Amino acid sequence: MMTIEPLFAFLAVTILSVSLIMFFASGLLYALNSQMGYFYQKYWAMAWFLMAGYTFFGGLTMILRIQGINEHWSLLVCTGFSQFFGYSGPILLLAGCLTMKSEHKINFHWWFVFTIIIIFSVGVTFSFNSPEQWQERYILRVGLRSVFCLIISSWVAIKTIQFFKDDSKSGPKIFSYAMLTYGLSWSVYIIASIDLLFGGLFYRYLAIFGIIEFACQVVLIYGFTIWAIQNEKEKVDNAQQKLEEMAWLDSLTGLYNRRWLDCHAEQWLQNNNISVNSVAVMFIDLDGFKQINDRFGHKVGDELLQKVTYVLKEEASNTDILCRLGGDEFIYVYTSSSSYDDIKNKANKLRSNIRSIKDIANNPIKLSCSIGISCPDNVFNIEALTIASDKAMYVAKNKGKNTIEFATYETNYNR
Repeated sequence: MMTIEPLFAFLAVTILSVSLIMFFASGLLYALNSQMGYFYQKYWAMAWFLMAGYTFFGGLTMILRIQGINEHWSLLVCTGFSQFFGYSGPILLLAGCLTMKSEHKINFHWWFVFTIIIIFSVGVTFSFNSPEQWQERYILRVGLRSVFCLIISSWVAIKTIQFFKDDSKSGPKIFSYAMLTYGLSWSVYIIASIDLLFGGLFYRYLAIFGIIEFACQVVLIYGFTIWAIQNEKEKVDNAQQKLEEMAWLDSLTGLYNRRWLDCHAEQWLQNNNISVNSVAVMFIDLDGFKQINDRFGHKVGDELLQKVTYVLKEEASNTDILCRLGGDEFIYVYTSSSSYDDIKNKANKLRSNIRSIKDIANNPIKLSCSIGISCPDNVFNIEALTIASDKAMYVAKNKGKNTIEFATYETNYNR
């Protein structure tokens, strides 16, 4: 029987102490992630809870060895639980890795997997159980489990590093590299188990590597905690952004609404370095939309508005602004006009494209539009330009519809 070194006793106490911290931290993480985390984080939080169990029962097993207890039922119980947690944890790490891309639960018979692990753990626990076979038992249990943890942890770490390489958050990077170090640290135990065959020269220094392993676990939990918090902050920011977008967007067409036009149009032009002299505001009103709506119903009317939106988007550049004011009224801010003729041609192209819509949901329709156009006079005032183009649109309506009309106060179009 090998003489137990003081460092071995120190390692046992360290393992037991750290496992209690891991239990608390991983349990907290699991509770946190079960409410707000992604599925892969939920799997990993449970995995570290199980790894904490492995560490705890491994520490108890070491203490029992130190006390000279080699054939008591408590040793078998601690060894069995240690084996079960030691294999279940990496399995859940693997499950979490497999859900990173889909972010959905894995539809799998987990009861079957854990039943196999239980049977395997019991088998390993009762193998080489006599005190005379101490070394063989250690090589089988620790060596086999270390190979398993080395392969799974390193593979999960590499996949996680690759998956989050472009992520700006620090949490995934801390977690991934700590995981890789943790996985590679299992190679020390593989070497130690084999070293027992040659007198255990390496074994007496194992406590030092044990402390390194637990340091990796602390960094893992720290990175995982930061990651969970950052994910939750990202979710809150995304939800807030979505609410803001809902406030600025028309729910039917996805275009900007009147509120956005009034609040952000001017800033949009500045951000895109658009000259005021190259802007034209077009007020588009559909001719005969009410009749179509009354004849075929609101569903067809909604589909028609969506089709008109598609037609307008096809003509719009990245800097042009499209808004739906409500009903069948649209605003098109043309941002690259060069002359009166250019604006006129653009408006006629929009009018022609809208007129080309001949049916909606297999219902024949006859559609045209009237367009009023206004251009800024050195100063961009969207409210004044909208009012002016609105009035010009009504002039076009009174002239028989399906035509365009410029606001009368605009005189300088030769730009």
